[in-house]
Amino acid sequence: MTDNHELDLTKGSILKELIIFSLPILGVNILQLLFNTADTVVLGRFAAPERATVAVGAVGATGTLINLFIGFFIGLSLGANVVVAKAKGAGDKDSAEKYVGCSVLLSVVSGVVLLLIGFFGARSFLYFMNCKDDLLDMATTYLKIYSLGMPIIMLYNFSAAILRAVGDTFRPLIFLVAGGILNVVLNIFFVTVVGLDVEGVAIATVASNFVSAVCCFVVMLKSTGYARLKFSHLKFYKKELKDVLLVGVPSGLQKVFFSISNVFIQANINSFGSVATAGNSVGQEIDKFLLDGGEAIAISTLSFTSQNMGAGNVKRVKETIRKALILIMCYGLVLGGLILVFDEPLVLAIRNDAEILPYAQTRLSVMATTYFICNFMGVFAYVMRGMGKSVLSMIISIFGGCVLRIIFIMVMTAIFPESFLVLFITYPMSWTITVFVQNIFLGKMFRFYKTKEEIKA
Repeated sequence: MTDNHELDLTKGSILKELIIFSLPILGVNILQLLFNTADTVVLGRFAAPERATVAVGAVGATGTLINLFIGFFIGLSLGANVVVAKAKGAGDKDSAEKYVGCSVLLSVVSGVVLLLIGFFGARSFLYFMNCKDDLLDMATTYLKIYSLGMPIIMLYNFSAAILRAVGDTFRPLIFLVAGGILNVVLNIFFVTVVGLDVEGVAIATVASNFVSAVCCFVVMLKSTGYARLKFSHLKFYKKELKDVLLVGVPSGLQKVFFSISNVFIQANINSFGSVATAGNSVGQEIDKFLLDGGEAIAISTLSFTSQNMGAGNVKRVKETIRKALILIMCYGLVLGGLILVFDEPLVLAIRNDAEILPYAQTRLSVMATTYFICNFMGVFAYVMRGMGKSVLSMIISIFGGCVLRIIFIMVMTAIFPESFLVLFITYPMSWTITVFVQNIFLGKMFRFYKTKEEIKA
């Protein structure tokens, strides 16, 4: 008996299934952007006037650090996605249940590790990142409370990855909506009624993640399909844990390196002054919709590839790549074009400051027209992971997306030290080279599988 919420991605119309599969993920990505903004908006509008600015700054000061902390373990959850999807594609329900139990336990253990690191190291990490003295106390408080929720946050991310692996992207979206609405309500309650500021929004964030995680957990307990969770399988099986880690660790390391490179890039942007930094931030808020929309399609290819590799259907993997690239290009060029046309009102709607407008427009002039290349890079990376080449995918992505980009920035800024535009041109330069290299290796991989099929025949 199978769960009717699960999708068999090894048959049917690829284009139709990609759209059905990726739309809920797109919804999750957009809602996460909106809900993440809720903390800042509520503090800015409802916190005590004498503390509002510092509170907003304190929450913002923790963002890069939190992303660095959880990036590795969210990458680890991709390992759970791949192995469960392959088990489903192969029709191996016993293995799928072991992978699910092992992955859920790994999520909780990972969360506890992050809790200890974040809670006891909060102040030291923030101090090391040059957090301003007037923000340090509030930022430390926010990060400590946020860290207490790490086991819950990891449980949701791993559980959502498992559900996506079996084709269920709709319910994680619904659970995120429920948690997000609770987050906004509790934000307002704690700040306006209880009189808290950063403590209130941190507690609200943990509570909302708790609701989303519990919903996913209950769904897996009640599942009759490949995402079924049995308490008897909540243990570390040697083979299953190794399989998860072989895919997940390289993916996690890649996210860590990307976070580090982003810190380096942000430092260069900051060197142009506070107005330029603010303009870049506003531009980034706008082009995130481009990145996250294309990412929803790109990450869908991970489950498609994994299920079809489990079923031994390599031709369908190649067709998935083609359809995904078409969808991403259409999405990127249409939305990117609209952003270019309406860039001024969009920027001023977020922050009504004419000074920052040229800097935001500079960023958008490059990113809005080229972000689809970044999502192409994501497609090829996810496909390689789904085909069992997670380490190779990591090496190529880190070299092209991190190392090469940093080299480009160092060279270009030395030649054009006064150019703000140059910082962003380095992005599509590195993406394009990475995509080229990925295609070379993917071509070899497909030729290998074609040869294997011919030998079998």
